[in-house]
Amino acid sequence: MPSSSSDPSARLDDARLVAALARALPALELLEADLEFDGATFDRVGVDRTGRVWLAVRGDRGEAGVLEAAVDARALWDTLRAWLTQRHPGRVEAGASVSVVVVGGDVGARLARRLEAVATDCWRIDLRRVSSGSVPGR
Repeated sequence: MPSSSSDPSARLDDARLVAALARALPALELLEADLEFDGATFDRVGVDRTGRVWLAVRGDRGEAGVLEAAVDARALWDTLRAWLTQRHPGRVEAGASVSVVVVGGDVGARLARRLEAVATDCWRIDLRRVSSGSVPGR
């Protein structure tokens, strides 16, 4: 779902996306940014210590965009894994599975059910609103 705030500071920029991934998945090594692969787009692609691939998508893409990315991850996984294995030798396990991680945005119950049906391993990273004095932040 689109961000409900028109405040530019509420948008998930690249720095906030990377920071959220680093906090939630500290052992994640980022391999690709803004990857477009066979019509699919992923905001970040990373790999953990086991060679498992994590495809990160911004939650502010909206429900349809997040669901589309999860479907694409599932549908393209064999081809994408082969490409990543060749592009990043020794980092991606040849038999690795994929996890989709949604960063920020509102993931309601309906979208959560749909994501479960599409991708067995889908995670969500929440961005919590905090404030310091009179300056709101995320």
